[in-house]
Amino acid sequence: MSTGAGIVPSATVAGATSACLLQRPRSRRLPRVSCRQGSHDQSEGPRPTPLQRRGLLIAGLGGLCSVAAGPIALPEPDELLRVEEFGTQPRRLDPAAPLRVLVARPKKSRTKAEKEQEVEVLQIDAIRVDPTTATRFDVYVAAARGDLAGPGLGELAGIFLKLPYKREDSAVRMAGLKLGLTALLDDMNADDAEKLVVSLVLRAGDATVGDVTVDLRKSDMARDM
Repeated sequence: MSTGAGIVPSATVAGATSACLLQRPRSRRLPRVSCRQGSHDQSEGPRPTPLQRRGLLIAGLGGLCSVAAGPIALPEPDELLRVEEFGTQPRRLDPAAPLRVLVARPKKSRTKAEKEQEVEVLQIDAIRVDPTTATRFDVYVAAARGDLAGPGLGELAGIFLKLPYKREDSAVRMAGLKLGLTALLDDMNADDAEKLVVSLVLRAGDATVGDVTVDLRKSDMARDM
């Protein structure tokens, strides 16, 4: 092959592999084209005419274009999961799967003055744990899409942690958890969401929760006024 020759990458078309070597033209005539079927085929045959050379060149380029224009794999859309409200019965946390519930907000798109007067609080009531073992679960919050939720848990809002308390008269105890949401929802750009998806992920121990709600409470700034 002469110096300066360009190589067109091989393309597989209808089960045949062809490698075309294009030599730099020495004049205004059509460039020389030589085609070999496979990398070890050394057979010699009659040289093609200029018209045949042009047909081979177009066919080779067409094969390359057909490979480049193949089907484009589009990413799969996010899988949406239907989420229900908490209900009226206590729910036991499962270490194998998070508990995800749909919680309505008292008001959306509040003004700055309203946020200074009242803060939005996520409240988890009637948490029952075994006092003799350590218990922990994480709380995540995400904006709901109607009654649907994406596969992600959202943002971490807080952690419930109860250390073991070993005594002879120890029994199952009740606890509660309150987490502020005002700043978190602003950071998530979710202040206009009508509902939230709250996910409880059990990390250790055993826990049962009685209810999950979102309320508005007077802020410390409003109490001091």
